[in-house]
Amino acid sequence: EDESLRAVILVVDSRGGSALASELVRRAVRRLADKKPVVAFVDQVAASGGYMVAVAAHAIVATPTSIVGSIGVFGGKFEISGLLDKLGVGRAVLKQGRNAALESGFTPWTDDERAALDREIEQTYRDFLGAVGEGRKRPVEEIEPLAGGRIYTGRRAKELGLVDELGGFEAALAKAQSLAGVLAQPDVVAIEAPSSPMAALTRVRGLAEVRDLLGSLAGERVFALDQTWLRIHPKP
Repeated sequence: EDESLRAVILVVDSRGGSALASELVRRAVRRLADKKPVVAFVDQVAASGGYMVAVAAHAIVATPTSIVGSIGVFGGKFEISGLLDKLGVGRAVLKQGRNAALESGFTPWTDDERAALDREIEQTYRDFLGAVGEGRKRPVEEIEPLAGGRIYTGRRAKELGLVDELGGFEAALAKAQSLAGVLAQPDVVAIEAPSSPMAALTRVRGLAEVRDLLGSLAGERVFALDQTWLRIHPKP
């Protein structure tokens, strides 16, 4: 919504994930691209759902050795009924609906459940192909031979038309300038993605960072408690 931001460079570094989450992010990028130029920059990986997000931008810039593509869908589950049998553990499953236990790890798939999952995966794959075709402005018939979960280097992806340009962040910045019609050297504003408490926890390396994290989550009350803990358990 900030009118002073003439263009956006979206840094994509993702191996994918949930089909639903990928589609929601793609739509959000598409809405942003309706308002101002968006350039997706791939420094390392834009695979599967990561690539789905990237194609919503006006242009994709990738480093030559990055990993791009993996246009594909898979599904599955851990099925532990054999393990439970070996351990002598019984289980009881109550369900309402023929495919209600499709995702249960306690039972193998029935033929009906497997067929239902096959249909869901096929439809999701077709939707993925359609999203790539729309973003790259190419018919699905041209995208399909490049899909099937295949991955490419950024250089090869450029040859195949899956990315627009090769280069680093400077190339992405130049592309954004060009799309926005900005001739002067632009000011670059870095906007970090919101960090969840769990993501922050994975970066903790010492007690001082634990204190800072807890303080940011719950204020000075936790900070005081943390200090008490430090006093009770001094370093040897």
